[in-house]
Amino acid sequence: MRWLTAILLTVLGSWVPMSSLADGPGAKPGERYAKLAVEEKVVSLASEPGAGANPTSADLYGDPLPKGGIARLGTSRLQHGGKVNTLAYSPDGKWLASAGADAVIRLWDAETGKAGFELQGHQGAVHCLAFVPAGEGKPAEVLVSAGVDKTIRFWDLNSGRERAHVINHPEVPTTLAVSPDGKLLASAGNRESHIFLWKVEDGKEVRRWKAHQGGVTSLAFAADGKTLASAGQPQRLSVPGKAEEPSDDYGIALWQTDTGKPRQTFAGQTTHTWAMAFSSDGKLVASAGIDKTKGRCVILWDAETGKQLRTVGERFHLVDPRCLVFSKDGKTLVVGDLIQIKFFDTGTGAEQRGLPSAFMDHVQALAFSPDSRTLASSDEKGRIMLWDVARRTARLEGRGHTLPLTSVAVAPDGKTIATSTFGEPAWLWVRATCKPLRQFKRENWQNAAMVWCLAFSPDCRTIALSLQNFGITFWDVKSGLQFLRGRIPKRGMRADLNTSADWQATLAALKLLEELPPTSARPLLENLIKGDPDSRLTREANAIQQRLVKRGKDAKP
Repeated sequence: MRWLTAILLTVLGSWVPMSSLADGPGAKPGERYAKLAVEEKVVSLASEPGAGANPTSADLYGDPLPKGGIARLGTSRLQHGGKVNTLAYSPDGKWLASAGADAVIRLWDAETGKAGFELQGHQGAVHCLAFVPAGEGKPAEVLVSAGVDKTIRFWDLNSGRERAHVINHPEVPTTLAVSPDGKLLASAGNRESHIFLWKVEDGKEVRRWKAHQGGVTSLAFAADGKTLASAGQPQRLSVPGKAEEPSDDYGIALWQTDTGKPRQTFAGQTTHTWAMAFSSDGKLVASAGIDKTKGRCVILWDAETGKQLRTVGERFHLVDPRCLVFSKDGKTLVVGDLIQIKFFDTGTGAEQRGLPSAFMDHVQALAFSPDSRTLASSDEKGRIMLWDVARRTARLEGRGHTLPLTSVAVAPDGKTIATSTFGEPAWLWVRATCKPLRQFKRENWQNAAMVWCLAFSPDCRTIALSLQNFGITFWDVKSGLQFLRGRIPKRGMRADLNTSADWQATLAALKLLEELPPTSARPLLENLIKGDPDSRLTREANAIQQRLVKRGKDAKP
């Protein structure tokens, strides 16, 4: 049972570091698979000094390895790193651009997920991206970005360099939209109430006008380029001692781009609109926000009349819908809502089959490929996923973790490596080839669980995972199925261990404390003893401490 010691220390509040990862007992001396280096979301095997250089210097996918690396568990593809705020497909569908908290814009091959090149220049997080169309059938040559440094930058995609003209925005720009002909750029921020139009060619201002009093959150051009849709907060939050201007009563408006005058306003009970989208045929507008009577919901509007057509998601308990996008034909609306991505029929408002929610955490951005066959999504933890829309399945499956790693373990026989991360099933890898062996079955996975560490049993048949919710789960290595779970409650909680299997698993872990040195075991036991006095866990911890005290007295000369 000593193999559970590391797991127990983590469960009871001590951190087991991932450093000093070495070969398993079965590894031969001098074997060049000597060290494991964690590259945030993937693991690289590094060679020993003098073991010789890696002749390929590439992983299983053909991507380069870091210096000294000889193999990689998983892939570096679509691994942006950090929170991803925005995604954008190029008009020809060949590139996917991503940007976020790290101030770096990355371009990926939209088919394979392979890294293209990086664009650096912003001094802080990047909020939004937009490709500039170059005409039908032509690849885009310019990408526009906006960030917290209050700048809008233009990037030449042929050279990968920033163009000379930079727009110094009056406030932090939080939304961008490029006209279909690629000549105009619209921008706005969510603190002031103005919309700005700029020339893409030289970055000069064309005009500005006042829009939503509480700030603008979203912009979108109609297909003809003559109409610009905006969404925002109808009324600015009041400031004590300051006279407020009369409030507008709309959360969405359509504007004439040649004059800046309103074409249509969408009156309703909306108090705040987070996101808005225009259908490609210009007939529908969708908005996500808070309605006074319906709460958090998504509303479909008639773009011509400004009337509400229907509410989608009202019966499906939307929690925090922050992004949405229409399919190319306008028949489907996709909504990103906290930990789920939902599909709705725009004609009826009915919910369609959605995407698996096991790989989402606060969905930040959505983008359809030009043909709407692929949907790209990103979340708060930096995951970028490509989804096959027809099958509702993830593309590039089997690539490994998409989140930062928390633990790596080598099996005692040296043949298998296990890796874990926050909120994803653990992976098993064949050490000799670094190919994925299997992933633990998702149907048994607790979506909210965060794996702190893992350990193999001496016979390599079982692996134990410690979870954020103070539980230990036991998994069969061969099948990838969970077969036992023992819960250790937090301090002050009543032990809820009514089944014999739960209690036996927890008791087995507790008894490991008797094998630890008293100086290590006593602080952990004292922490448990402070729990509910009626708890079986508290009573057992107290009994173990008494036995350790007695053992210490008996050992004295």
